[in-house]
Amino acid sequence: MEEVKGQFVDLVYEAKLVDNLRERAMLLWHADNDPILRACIIRKCKEDPKYFFDTFLYTVKNSIFFSDLMPTNIPFKLFDYQEEMVDTLWYAITRQRNVFIEKSRQMSVTWVVLGLYLYGFLFHNHRYLIISRTANEVDHRGDMKSCFERLRYMISLLPNWILPE
Repeated sequence: MEEVKGQFVDLVYEAKLVDNLRERAMLLWHADNDPILRACIIRKCKEDPKYFFDTFLYTVKNSIFFSDLMPTNIPFKLFDYQEEMVDTLWYAITRQRNVFIEKSRQMSVTWVVLGLYLYGFLFHNHRYLIISRTANEVDHRGDMKSCFERLRYMISLLPNWILPE
């Protein structure tokens, strides 16, 4: 990692994100014209939440970690610790277990949890309750700190064919 204007930028990771964007664009281009491919993609998503994250979800660029060259909407490419978190949380959700997540700031834990809730809703007909300290932290239009605004953001960048009717 190199330091740029007080930021810590991992240029190798940014290059992987750019490659991921290209792969996503090609997959979507092919899927738009191929209903069989779309069905296969939906099945793969249903089987693997990490595939759903790495192929379809986006997050907002954190300017502390990414250079000015990266777009605002960046692919949600899971880090190793986030992959482990997805596995742990999905196991807990599907078996109705409690789980404790030790975290620090800037680990995207809220984004991972919300992405997993979206995954459960889209592919497994799950329903969830979202609570926080204040109502604005749960839902405040236009504020990306609110959970429902993050969910609206993630949904807005999904292809229409992956959404329920």
